[in-house]
Amino acid sequence: MRYWQPFTEEIVAKLKQGNFDEVILLPLYPQFSTTTTASSFRKWHAVAEKLRLNLPTKEICCYPINQHFIKSHVEIITRYYEESMRYGPIRLLFSAHGLPQKVIDKGDPYENQIKLTVKEIVEQIPYSNLDYRNAIKARLVH
Repeated sequence: MRYWQPFTEEIVAKLKQGNFDEVILLPLYPQFSTTTTASSFRKWHAVAEKLRLNLPTKEICCYPINQHFIKSHVEIITRYYEESMRYGPIRLLFSAHGLPQKVIDKGDPYENQIKLTVKEIVEQIPYSNLDYRNAIKARLVH
């Protein structure tokens, strides 16, 4: 965690006191971005070095089309889609935070991975002619 408890410093300190074999960094961000996953990894490594944590560390990069991740979304969306059909036409809106254009221009994969996630989910929802929008298009100019 970078911006809320437990903070990185707290976890590194606790790990130093325990008997652990390795650290596995598993971000809760399924899509990779230099602004989220990469910055969290950098923070971890900086704090671990500063506090002299000497444990082998593995990083789980990203999982935008992991089938367990996709399946969980498909199941939830399908259940609520079916319940909502009785009220009329449905449009699904997939929403994700935007990135500054300069970050995208440097090759950050986040936007493309969001599109891959949405594509996988939509292809597995058991309804044809699904009306959906992907709201990732908005980009911050600065």
